[in-house]
Amino acid sequence: MDAMRYSSLEFTFALIAKQKKSCIGNNPESNNANNIDIDNRIPDNNADNSIDVDNSNLDNNINNNGDFNTVYNNDNAGAVCTYMQIALLLTNESLQFATEIDLNGTAKLKSRDIRDNPGFCKQNSYNARTGMESLVVTPVSKASANQRAGRAGRVSAGKCFRLYTAWAYKNELEDNTVPEIQRTNLGNVVLLLKSLGINDLIHFDFMDPPPHETLVLALEQLYALGALNHKGELTKLGRRMAEFPVDPMLSKMILASERYKCSKEILTITAMLSVNNAVFYRPKDKVVHADTARQNFFLPGGDHITLMNVYNQWEETAHSTQWCFENFIQYRSMKRARDVRDQLEGLMERVEIEVTSNPLDTVSIRKAITAGFFYHTAKLDKGGNYRTVKHNQTVMVHPNSSMFEDRPKWIIYHELVFTTKEFMRQVIEIENGWLLEVAPHYYKAKELEDGSGRKMPKNTGKTRADVTRTY
Repeated sequence: MDAMRYSSLEFTFALIAKQKKSCIGNNPESNNANNIDIDNRIPDNNADNSIDVDNSNLDNNINNNGDFNTVYNNDNAGAVCTYMQIALLLTNESLQFATEIDLNGTAKLKSRDIRDNPGFCKQNSYNARTGMESLVVTPVSKASANQRAGRAGRVSAGKCFRLYTAWAYKNELEDNTVPEIQRTNLGNVVLLLKSLGINDLIHFDFMDPPPHETLVLALEQLYALGALNHKGELTKLGRRMAEFPVDPMLSKMILASERYKCSKEILTITAMLSVNNAVFYRPKDKVVHADTARQNFFLPGGDHITLMNVYNQWEETAHSTQWCFENFIQYRSMKRARDVRDQLEGLMERVEIEVTSNPLDTVSIRKAITAGFFYHTAKLDKGGNYRTVKHNQTVMVHPNSSMFEDRPKWIIYHELVFTTKEFMRQVIEIENGWLLEVAPHYYKAKELEDGSGRKMPKNTGKTRADVTRTY
C-alpha cells in the first residue's frame, strides 16, 4: 500500500478495515442495520486520495422499515466498520468542503454540507424545590433528530450520519422534546399571567401544562416578594414589578433601589446579570493574564459590585472595543448589557422611579440587592461549608467568584447551578440583620442567629484550675 496517497485518517481506517476483513470476512449476517459496510479496495494510481466507497444506496430519508441508519452496500466489501468510524471515514466528495471565512470569522459552506447526530444533547433543567438549574446530557427526541438531519441539506445536497441504531431510534427516543415551560422557573410567567387578569392558574388551559409543584412554588415565591397578597391577587407592588421584563427578584431589586437611593447602580448590576456570566473569557494560552485582569476588577462587597465596576470603567472609555480586548472582556456581552440597561432605564420612567446615584455607598447597594434576593441566602456553618437558610442544602461558592477565598458568614447568591457540584454564582456579603429589615415576614430572628456572641451556660465546662495538671 502506498501510504503517501492517503491522508492520516483514511490510511488509519484502511488498515482497520483490512484487519477486520480477516476476522469477519464476507459474512452475510454482518450486513445488518447496526453495521456499515465499506469497500476495502485500494485506489489505483490514477484515482484520488480517498478510499473507494460505494454510496449508491445512501439514503438521507427514512425508508419503509423506518431505518435511519446509513448503510453502504457493496458486493466486494469485506469489512465492517462501526458508526463512529464511518462518521469519520466519509467519501471523498463529502470531504471536499468548499468554505469561505467572513469578516466575523465564521466558516460558511459553499457546497456540500455534512452533519452528524450523536443522539445526545445538553438540556437545561430546573428543580423548583431547591431552586437549582443544571445542564443535563439527555437523549435527543425523534423530532430533534429529524430537525438536525434537515440541516444537512440547507445549502446544497448533504448527508447526515446518525451514530446510533435504528432500534434505538424506534424504541428509546421520545417523540418530542420536553417543553421548556415544564423545566424552567415559572416566576416571570405567573407574574405576567396575573398582570393580564388570569387568577386561576391551576385550571388554566396551558398548551403544555407545567408541573403542579413548580406552579405552586412560583406562587409562593411571588407571595414572599410581596407581588401577591394572601388571596393570590396581584398587589400594587406586583403590578409595578410586572412592568419589567426580567425575573421577579430582579424587578423587586430595582424597585427597592428607590428606597436606598441607588437606582442607577442597581440598573447597571441588573443589566450585567442578564448576560448570563458571559462577561470574562479565558484564552487557553493566556490563562494567567486573563485571571489577573479579572482580579483587578474585584472590589470589597462581592461579585455584583465587581460587575458594576466593570461596566463603569467600560463606560469611562466611551465603550471602547480595545479596552475590552486588553482586559479579556467580551465586547458583545457588554454591548448587550448596555442595550438592556437603556431599556430598563426607560421602563423606570413608566413606574415613576427617579434615577438616583450613590456609587460609594456599597451598603445601600447590597441592601437593595438583599431586598430582591433574600430568597437566596446561605450561611457558613461550623464545618466551613455554606448551607441555604431555608432548605439547609449544602452549596459552594463558585471558584470564579471574588468571594471564593474570603468566605464571609452570610452571603446572598444570584443563582444556584449544578455542574460538578452545587455552586452559587454571583454572591455578595451581607449582614444577617438586613434580612429582618427587608423581609421580616419571611425570616424569624431565631433562624438568623449566628451564635457568635453566645455565652456558655452556667455550671458547664471546666475552669482553668480543673484542667491544669499538678505534679
